[in-house]
Amino acid sequence: TTPVGFTVTRVDPVALAPESGLDDGGDPATIDPVAAYQFTFAFPTLDRDATLSFDINVAQLDDTTRTDLLDALDAGTVTLVTKGNGAGSSFQAFPICAGAQTPTVGGCVRVETFDALGQPTTGTPAIIRVSNVVGHFSTWAVAIVTPIPQADLSVTKSDSADPVTVGEEFRYTVIVTNIGPDAAENVILN
Repeated sequence: TTPVGFTVTRVDPVALAPESGLDDGGDPATIDPVAAYQFTFAFPTLDRDATLSFDINVAQLDDTTRTDLLDALDAGTVTLVTKGNGAGSSFQAFPICAGAQTPTVGGCVRVETFDALGQPTTGTPAIIRVSNVVGHFSTWAVAIVTPIPQADLSVTKSDSADPVTVGEEFRYTVIVTNIGPDAAENVILN
């Protein structure tokens, strides 16, 4: 392999607002970065891969972020996301490796938890490690990924008589159908 020169800048946590992106299946999701880093390469390396590992010290997080991250860890929604630095670039999440699955280029990432002594734990972790990620993007972030519900609504309407004479009663039916896959909430029909 050829060494690649680069600099790494930690993205200010205040700048880490949730944004739209894609989950590991390519579906729309809200990406809430917990820690992000901007990589600036000394020369174009678009055809080169990188292997990265992030350790998140849970105790150093503010209370809200810590709670959100631990809840997301329990739910299996903590992973690594990446995006380029081009205009309109959005985060893309990587799937989490299952069991003995091995991370591969464009494949899954390993999420591991450790106690304060660095030993693997299934309890509340002191360290969350997201590792063995390969690929080339400019911004990498450990993030909580929340899929955006996908509802598919259709509207049909019918009437009982056509034409209707002046003063005659008629029935007008509007049917709204959701073929999913998710529930539709707060639907307004105008």
